[in-house]
This record gives sequence, structure tokens and C-alpha cells, in this order.
Amino acid sequence: MKTGIYSSDVFGNIIEFQCKVTKGLPSVQIVGLASKSIDEAKDRVRAAFHSAGLDFPKGRVLVNLSPADLPKEGSSYDLPIAISILQASGQIRPLNSKIFAVGEMSLDGLVLPVKGIIGRISKCPKDISAVLVSSDNYWQAKKATDKRVIPIQSIRNFVEILSGLSSPNIPKDASPTRLATNYDDAFSEIRGQELAKRAIILAASGHHNVLLYGPPGTGKSMLAKAFVSLLPNLSESEQLQTTHIHSLRDYSKDEMLVRPPLRAPHHSSSNVSIIGGGAKAKPGEISLAHNGVLFLDELLEFPRSCIEALRQPLEDREIHISRAEHSITYPASFTLIATMNPCPCGNLGSSKPCTCTAYAIESYQKRLSGPLLDRIDICIKVDEVPIDSLLKEIKPEPIQDLRDKIEATLRLQHERNGGKYNSELSNKQIRNIKIDNDARLLLDSAATKMKLSPRSYFRALRVARTIADLDKRDEITTSDIAECLQYRQFTHSN
Repeated sequence: MKTGIYSSDVFGNIIEFQCKVTKGLPSVQIVGLASKSIDEAKDRVRAAFHSAGLDFPKGRVLVNLSPADLPKEGSSYDLPIAISILQASGQIRPLNSKIFAVGEMSLDGLVLPVKGIIGRISKCPKDISAVLVSSDNYWQAKKATDKRVIPIQSIRNFVEILSGLSSPNIPKDASPTRLATNYDDAFSEIRGQELAKRAIILAASGHHNVLLYGPPGTGKSMLAKAFVSLLPNLSESEQLQTTHIHSLRDYSKDEMLVRPPLRAPHHSSSNVSIIGGGAKAKPGEISLAHNGVLFLDELLEFPRSCIEALRQPLEDREIHISRAEHSITYPASFTLIATMNPCPCGNLGSSKPCTCTAYAIESYQKRLSGPLLDRIDICIKVDEVPIDSLLKEIKPEPIQDLRDKIEATLRLQHERNGGKYNSELSNKQIRNIKIDNDARLLLDSAATKMKLSPRSYFRALRVARTIADLDKRDEITTSDIAECLQYRQFTHSN
């Protein structure tokens, strides 16, 4: 029996709700591969009807979730189940058009918010006339679709709106926003490390991956945190993507992420927590860092299998997770900022004596494989800072001026590269960039001497393109090549 009531799961699969009330002993049956949480909806909806003063059908109620061969779970189907029962029992008039409903029912009849609302609504059918959500989900839903969004406070409120007895109560407060941790002062607090700061600015200006290596206490972590403060706010489309992914992991119902996220998992984290997966194939840290930064402090302390698992998402900017029941592809377009010590004790190449054997140093550094190193655009050594400069007052460039410059550079790349940043350019696009003959000869010669792989060769060109963009030049010159090459000098036993 067609009802015109639809919903979807967190992956955007559309589900139609059909309901039939027949004579017989009072019972409610929900069919269509429904999970235990959906089967419990019959008790929540029954109690909600009683609290709202509505009549629950006294006959046999059968609710079908179509397509019947698609597994379904969660409490977000309570509202469409309740509406389908109201319609089948004649308590509301048959709907003249299709509606899309998402919401959990409480025992007192209130409609509660659910997570993943953006992903559920963004793929709703084109012929839907209205989207019904909890009032607490209203602002996220409003940003996710151009359909009419109606906030529903309770099942009684829905009946009154449908019958014309009341109008939708639009929440007065605008959507709250959640900002990433504020590191605005981190960049100006860094003393010395001019080359490293220049590398961080370049990385932010082209979304390049960075490896900072050197003795402990030299400012590697501080540089990584300063990187986030240089990035501009997310665009509207990026806000929707990022907020949707985060809503699959936490229970934020009506917040929008406006700043690039910073994810900094501990080195004891499991592979599944970083890459994603588990029984329900949830997104991992690399997907939660989408459109933002994945900061891996002490990279070589992470399990080797976890480090190597980063290779595919760094190249493809997505991660495909397959499980027995289903598979899903999550976006993973993040900027990797990694730090590492040069040896187990950390003192190699510093003023302090290194207590590690040559074998221990070699074994430690070889945990960073060549294929992963190839995928890192900028490798910079962070040396010790002279003691006399630590308390010296400096006059750094205003952080807002630096942000504006980086934002203008990113905007230029987006427009020129067809929506891509320099770090995302394909090899075909790299071959078409403007580079003078002397610069090309220098790069070819250096690539031969440094034994750069083809991947490293193209990544050097991407960084050179960013250097030229920062200086507002259309063509890559020898100075750009010379600078980008100094960021590819990491070798084992540095």
C-alpha cells in the first residue's frame, strides 16, 4: 500500500514506508530486514501516541520497509513509521504528495534529533515536496537540501500542522558552529626555524603533505599546530561534507564545522580507529580529517601496518572499506603533517650525545618506507634553536595578512585547476604547467643526482607551482625549483 512516506539510512539509500491495518488481535509487526532498534519502534510509537492523545489502531498493524532486502537499523525511522500508521488508521488525510521524514520518537511524543542528517537528506528523491525533521536537526537539514524543511517538535505538532491548526515553529537561533581548536598565536610564538616556517606556509598554500624531523623539543609539534591556524574557513560545500562525516561518529545534531578539522590520534591508536572500519564500517581518523589536517606526532611510533595503510588514501584521497554485509567509500582528502625523531633516543644530529647504535638508528628510520616517503611533498629538518633567541622579541608578519595571502593563493589554484589545489594535480595537469627551460634542466639534473622517483619528481613540481603562486608568477623559474628541491633532502640516517 503506497503511503508517499520516505526516509533513508546514513548512506543515502531511500526507504519507502508502507502500512496496512487489518482486523485481528492487536499487534504490530515491522518487516523489511529491520534491526532490533527498529523493531523496538513499535513500543516507542505506541507510547508516543498515548502521550499525544492519539488513537493507536486496535487491529493488526503491518509496517513494511521497502526495499525489503536492504538491512536497516537505527531509531531514525520512528517518525515515518508513526506517520504511516496515522495515515493507514485514518487519523490524518491521505498525503497528496511525497514527504521525507527522519526522526526518533520519545515516549512522551516528542521528535528527537538523529545523527547523520546531512547524508540522509542530501540524496532524497527529486519529487519530494517536504522534509520533516526534528527541530534540533532543522539547521543542518536546511543547509543540506533545497526542499522545504519543516521542523517537527512532536507527533501532535505534526498532526496540527497537517490539519492547519498550527504553523511550523522555526527555531529562532541560527545554526551553532563548532570551530577547530584555536591556534592563532602558535605561529607567532615560534622562535627561529625560518626555513621550517616557510615550509609550513607553502604547505598551507597548496595543501601539501609535510614531514618534520629533528631532535625533540625543537618545535615540531608547535609548527604542526600553527599550520591549522593558517588555513581559511571551509567553503559551504566543504562544511556539509565535513559535518556529515563527523556526524557519523559523534552525536552532534545541529552543529556545522566551519574550520578545517585537526585530528591528532595517539600512536597507540588501532588501525581501525585511524583507517576506519569495524562491524559497522565507521569512518576513521583519516576521514574525520577530510578537508582538514591529520597530525601524526612521532610518526614512527605508530604500528608499521598503520603507517603503510596511509599510502592508498594519500594517493587516491579516499578509502574503501569492505565488510561481509556491506562496503562503503569514505572521502579522505586531508593534509598529512607528521613529525619524527631521527633516532630512538632522539639526539642524533643534535648537541646532545646519541646513545643509539648504528643498527638501531637504521632499523628505526626504515620504519618509514620509501613508498610512503614518496607521497610526502615537503620534508624539512627542524634543528635546535639557539638559546639566546628563545626570549628575543620578534615582530612577526600579522597572522591575518598571512592568512589572506594563503587564501588568495588557494583561490587562484581552485579557479585555474578546475576545483583542485596544487597537491591534487594529476600528472597530466602537471605536464601542462608553465616552466622555463632553465628550470626544467635544473630539475632533470637534480632528479638524476638525487635519484628521485617519478612520483617524487611530480611532487617536486607541485610544490614549485605553489611557490610560484605565492609570488604571483605564471611560470615556474629556477629559483622555484631550487627551493622545492631543498624540501626533498630527507634520506635514511639523516
